[in-house]
Amino acid sequence: MDGSSTSTMIQSPESQSPPPTLESCYVCSEADSSILAASIPGPRTTPLAASTDLRVQEQIPQKEAAPQEHDTGLYRPNIYERSIISGQAKAHLGHQYSNYHAQSIHFHGEHHHDSPATHGKGADGLIEPKEDIRINKYFDVPKTVHSCYVGRESESETLASAFFSRTEGAQTQQRRFVISGVGGSGKTQFCCKFAHDYQQRYWGVFWVDGRSHDHLKQTLTQNVASIAGVANNHNAALSWLCNHHDSRWLLIIDNADDPDMNLSDYFPKGGNGNVLITTRNPEFSILGNVAPKCLKFAGMKDNEASMLLLKTADIVPSAWEEVKKHAGQIVKTLGYLALAISVAGSAIRKGACKFQDYLTYFNNKIKERLQYNKQTGAVDNFERDREDSVEATFDISLKAIETEGTLASRDALQFLKTFAFLHCENVRFDFIKQCVECAGREKRAESKNNSLVKTEPRSWRRCAFEKLLWLLTLPEKAAVSTILPDVLRQARAKQKLDSRDEGRVRAAMRQLTQYSLVMWNERTDSWSMHPLVHQWARFSINSQIGEQHVWCEAAATLVSSCVLIGPNDEELLKQLLPHVDEVRRSQEDLAKQILDKRLARVSLLPIFDSSFSSQKARMYAKFSLIYAYNGLFEKSEKLQTVVQRFTVAVLGFEDSKTRQITMALARTLWHLSRSNDAAKLLEVLLENCNRVCGENHRDTYIAKLRLAESRIQQGRVPHAKQLCEEALTGLERLAGLEDEETLNTKDVLAVSIILTGTPNAVSKAQQLHRETWSVRERLLGPEDIKTLESRQYYYTTTFWMGDQEEHKKAADGLREIIDIRRRRQGREHPLTLQAMLYLARILIEIGEFEEAQTVFDQGLPVGKRDYGENHIAVLFCRYLYARLKARQGFWREARNILIDVTERQRTALQGWGRYHYDRIGALLELARAHHELGEHEECDQAVEEAIRGFERITTNVHPWHEKLMADWEGWKRTRSSFAPVDRSECAKAQAVPLFPRSTKTWPE
Repeated sequence: MDGSSTSTMIQSPESQSPPPTLESCYVCSEADSSILAASIPGPRTTPLAASTDLRVQEQIPQKEAAPQEHDTGLYRPNIYERSIISGQAKAHLGHQYSNYHAQSIHFHGEHHHDSPATHGKGADGLIEPKEDIRINKYFDVPKTVHSCYVGRESESETLASAFFSRTEGAQTQQRRFVISGVGGSGKTQFCCKFAHDYQQRYWGVFWVDGRSHDHLKQTLTQNVASIAGVANNHNAALSWLCNHHDSRWLLIIDNADDPDMNLSDYFPKGGNGNVLITTRNPEFSILGNVAPKCLKFAGMKDNEASMLLLKTADIVPSAWEEVKKHAGQIVKTLGYLALAISVAGSAIRKGACKFQDYLTYFNNKIKERLQYNKQTGAVDNFERDREDSVEATFDISLKAIETEGTLASRDALQFLKTFAFLHCENVRFDFIKQCVECAGREKRAESKNNSLVKTEPRSWRRCAFEKLLWLLTLPEKAAVSTILPDVLRQARAKQKLDSRDEGRVRAAMRQLTQYSLVMWNERTDSWSMHPLVHQWARFSINSQIGEQHVWCEAAATLVSSCVLIGPNDEELLKQLLPHVDEVRRSQEDLAKQILDKRLARVSLLPIFDSSFSSQKARMYAKFSLIYAYNGLFEKSEKLQTVVQRFTVAVLGFEDSKTRQITMALARTLWHLSRSNDAAKLLEVLLENCNRVCGENHRDTYIAKLRLAESRIQQGRVPHAKQLCEEALTGLERLAGLEDEETLNTKDVLAVSIILTGTPNAVSKAQQLHRETWSVRERLLGPEDIKTLESRQYYYTTTFWMGDQEEHKKAADGLREIIDIRRRRQGREHPLTLQAMLYLARILIEIGEFEEAQTVFDQGLPVGKRDYGENHIAVLFCRYLYARLKARQGFWREARNILIDVTERQRTALQGWGRYHYDRIGALLELARAHHELGEHEECDQAVEEAIRGFERITTNVHPWHEKLMADWEGWKRTRSSFAPVDRSECAKAQAVPLFPRSTKTWPE
């Protein structure tokens, strides 16, 4: 993040030389001091007091006074609160504070507001008091304000006036403001300080990374959507903010520098809320819409810059006069840039050099950089000179760490080089812990798998192949241990991060924190880097491509080692996503550079890429799991395809890893609605499982199950039913009745039975779903995601029964499932939306049209927004909505929807949508709509196409096919007896259905 100038450097509690506290460092002018002094005796509102029953009018804070020391979790009222709060009111305040402390993401000191006497007109009388006083509910800014933050008071007042002014339409429009300026000028810190100062003016404060489209989407998802409990994507996050019309929120879009990016795509729609943008691109200033629209940051004021340097250097006030001259020279040389000044002060405080000698060290580093630039042919311009000036301060700190020569300093350098290839925000200590602990879990799982493999019969050819493969991978295995920082490599060897190892990690990171090269967030126990430090660490410390490649692989190993091939912590997979993206970008860039160098050296010889190994394949497989969990199936498919081709070529289908990655790739293709590709892959897998493992093998039966799932998506239900029956028989014998894959097979078999329409299909399907529901509820609990899935399947079978009492029981059960899913997965999670869809389906059958309409109104817009108009689930939802309109008698509306749906379904699923059960069901409903509107020719066309669909998907006469033929004959007989009637208008007038519901229903 930009602006870490005065950066959010929170020191570890173990810090040997902590920076000065905010109380000792905050700078106030004489006027500010007089205002604060004058306000103490009078009634002065704090955010906490404002939340009580006293209904004290909220004021706008102008300065944050020095916070008093307080114990964690213990609230101590200030002098003003003690003077006005007593008895029950004081007790109530304590209760409200507890709620506030628990709900807020972060609390920074105490925020002191102006007294009413000083509030008055505020800044030119433009600040509006807030009448509805509510405690801030959401506060998610990843960086706290640096303890030595100084200055920018007038800019803060200007921004407050722009956001809270009555003259700007009293919040009738969304207010946007831009903070532009050079890197390291303190833009981000200024925004964080503003957010902390005015936290109680906002219902929610959110931060997102604006460096690219991917970063924006990821941080909107992680920082907003996850908090809101909506769908796991950026569109859901923006819609959630937009829909809070009566709440004021602040969205900080940080480091939005890319001139090719249309930033307005990420503004929540509507007229509520404030958007604050930081950028190095001055052209983005036009995005501001409230005067003066933009503040341009460059260097700090001379006296403020000197004060920042003195405080970060921890110079006692009595010595200020002695070094004041040197301080002025240093800050001037550093261009008054807050980040460079902060790093310089930290280096002086740590003893890298004396105050008066700093410029000598600095000038030497500048000479070295100029010489290096000349040798490498770097462009010499103003921007390059400014970056050199900033980075020279980093060089001095780096040299000081190297000179120490301690274990902590060596570890610190390795972590700095590794973190340079991760995302610059939110590198959590949990990652380091997981990296070590997962090594032990993987080793135990591998030993168990090897013992199982040894019990399987193997041909002489397979044994010879395994021995050859073992010999070929010996050099690869020997090199694996060199791609992590030493402390992590040693801890992984022990398969445990003990207290000594943790102490080493924290001592190393404390070194970097004390030099202001990284920042520590105590709340999340994570580290971050300013973007300029991040860039310097990646390209200046590791100046050679070979070095960059080594430390990039260290970062990749760190991330991949946090993930298991199997169940993982869901929150961890979300947190790792931006780091995987950063590592993948670096890997691709470095691979291209290395290939270019090879081509330049031997342009006439073929280039072979020997860098891909089984370890790299395992790494990519883990990255693909992270992408898949976060719904990025395109990226997951790209990596899984590479891994699958590698394992097939090197290991063959004889190895279980090849079979596993093939199944995973097929599943990803299924999520992408590429049913043909998934089915073809699974056909090859099943053929090889039969060849290698034999028919009576667990992997063979699981391959049949996966192929059956693809067949259902294709509409080839009879074949799916056959595969499930074979798989179920084998899995029950080999794995038992309670094995997870056995239960999965029962559920898929039940779905295929329902769709094939065999005799007693509903009762058979209900029995299978009831069995899986009972077993999972006993083994996993009533609210487990798989238990709810089986229970939901069970209720949906009642749709085919035509029994009103069963329909009502199913509706009650689905309402319970929806409540659980909303509470556990979120209101807009795909599984929640799926349960809502099935509920609407049942409600239509029992005539609960109003509730069904409400369900559609809540779910259908979300589905269109998140998955698009052509997604198979969205099309099915629209078909059901048309069914609702038909049952209400609105035939024209139903007809128009169904025409559009059936045309879109025609090309869905790589062409298989034309014969999918969903489309046949829609054609049946469309045929009836045409008949009711007297459109006989169109009715016949729809019926004939549905008949062709039945003939394509089954060799037997489907019962619903028979019903369609009977209805069609009846429609033909009535055409000569009655003239066409516009029943839609009649239905609107009578508001009753125009035909009775049949106990039979149409296939879906």
